Amino acid sequence: MSSAFLSLSSDVMGVVLEHADVPTLRLLRLVSKTMNSFAEPAAFRIATIHISRLQGCTEADLQTRLFAQDSPANRWAKQLTINSLAPVELSYSTRRPKDIIACRLVQRMRKVETVRYYVKAWESYPLILSALANLPKLRGLSLNFISPIPNVLPLEEFAGLTEIELHSVVLSAEITEGLSAMIQRCPDLKRLGITTWKRSKPFNAPPAPVIGTELTALFPSTYQSNLTHFTSTNDSFVLSSSSVRFLGSLSHLHIRNTQNVHPSFWQTLQADGIRLTSLAVYPLSPPVVTYLTSYSGLSDLSITHAKFSNGIIGDLAHELFFNVLPCHQATLQHLSFGQYLPFEAWSITEEYLERILLCRFLKTLSLLFRYPHTFPSVADPSRVHGGPIVDVPFISLVSKPTSFSMDYTHLAR
Repeated sequence: MSSAFLSLSSDVMGVVLEHADVPTLRLLRLVSKTMNSFAEPAAFRIATIHISRLQGCTEADLQTRLFAQDSPANRWAKQLTINSLAPVELSYSTRRPKDIIACRLVQRMRKVETVRYYVKAWESYPLILSALANLPKLRGLSLNFISPIPNVLPLEEFAGLTEIELHSVVLSAEITEGLSAMIQRCPDLKRLGITTWKRSKPFNAPPAPVIGTELTALFPSTYQSNLTHFTSTNDSFVLSSSSVRFLGSLSHLHIRNTQNVHPSFWQTLQADGIRLTSLAVYPLSPPVVTYLTSYSGLSDLSITHAKFSNGIIGDLAHELFFNVLPCHQATLQHLSFGQYLPFEAWSITEEYLERILLCRFLKTLSLLFRYPHTFPSVADPSRVHGGPIVDVPFISLVSKPTSFSMDYTHLAR
């Protein structure tokens, strides 16, 4: 096996090892010294810092286990995840803060390009963030806030990023200002995603008024934006016609709820000839439909809805199937309807199915459909209790010959 592998070119070897799992890569490292030189970079390209409560761990143990300068993770890690910084039980005379331990680990991973950090309020997260900001090759940063964080984040220390994601962040004035300074230092930023922290509220409580910040507050007036991907929750930012000047290169847009999106935003996208290739949005509104019917070329369309959301519920399903889909049927590859959509409006019908079947290049499809609770597990699902089901369009979908190249079809009940 070793000689067969070694006869491959380095490019082909790289492709093969890309698809191998970690246990396989570890075994390949033992085959030979030459094989190890190929397998080791792939085996250690992803690293995770997860410091748990280690009983009886001494300073010497940490030096040996974690801080070796020539460790494979330090040499090869390109993706880093920081999961947990639980206190480490050291000897009574040599306690070190857990955050200092994590900082020292981060500082040694000089080849890391992307980081996902699960931030906890009880950690010294400014220290960790400062260490991450000093990584010379860092290009992608994802911060997931497990609990609300105070108003100070050293975001302005980061520079040169192409991807920024902030999940469950509290957008205070101070954090918004720091985020703006961060973006100003990232002229090649391509992807920006921001979801805000939501406090729980009583079930069936009326939706609270949403007061968002204008998206323009993030961008200095002289900033030349190259954003291609933008994700925002309904209460992150207000999107209006003035926002479009910073979204001239936009191709992928994900808006979890559109109540803070002015009609002028969609009108300006249309007027400026900005054609999205991927859109995830809910609820639909007449301006969204008008925009989507103004051009062709959409490849991904997802109509989503948050579970137990009290937001505005729109009913433009008929317009989507009969007006929007025909405009994009030659390019649409991924079509999805979220499982929490209002069933009465969005469950699949024969009419809707006929429109979907005109999209000949679909690769993935997620639908809502209705079938009886008594649906048995039988060889012929078109018959229940000896009688045919004539109102289940799923049967039409799986029995009708098409030229679909779908990877999967998910049908939500």
